[in-house]
Amino acid sequence: MKKLALVGLCLVLFAGISSSAQPQVITTQTETTSYYAKPQVITTKAETTSIGKFAVGYSQIPVPGDNTDTNNVPSFAGRYWFNENMGIDVTIGFQSGDGDDICLVGGKFLGKLYTIKNLDIYCLAGLQFGTVSVYNGNGGTSSETAFRLMGGFGAEYFILPCLSVLTEVGLCFETVNSDPNFSQFKTFAEWLPQAGVRFYFSKI
Repeated sequence: MKKLALVGLCLVLFAGISSSAQPQVITTQTETTSYYAKPQVITTKAETTSIGKFAVGYSQIPVPGDNTDTNNVPSFAGRYWFNENMGIDVTIGFQSGDGDDICLVGGKFLGKLYTIKNLDIYCLAGLQFGTVSVYNGNGGTSSETAFRLMGGFGAEYFILPCLSVLTEVGLCFETVNSDPNFSQFKTFAEWLPQAGVRFYFSKI
């Protein structure tokens, strides 16, 4: 039930961001000095810049802990830029059925630092939360929850105006509530397919 609620919440978030990123239609009316000429109504579409840029794609979120056979979970992803320099990136991934049951949700704040031709360099700070139910092979399962806090830098390269690939590196602190509990402080480096791909609708 918790998994369905998380999935529904993220879908609503993605839909709201997508609708807010649509270009605005502006209607203007101009008057002429000629007696016989009628006022003309001109409809123009405002162009979207990086403000309102919305993208969807995928990432692979690493699964915390060492009790599961699954290393990464393919995840839906959404990226939204509020303005030229600030944005967010949200991911959700899950698997359920035979074997391990996993649900992971993540979010990051992005701050753009440099733009070099087709390459954007940004800093990031975020967190991930996950629940894992591990099948132990004897008909039973063990459950654990995990929390991951991260910070670092990323690069987004646009191979097309509407399509980008990502890479991210940095530091993270990870704690897992299991039996026994454990925590780790470590580096991370993510390239394809971990960091993922983003498709921008406003650049089509």
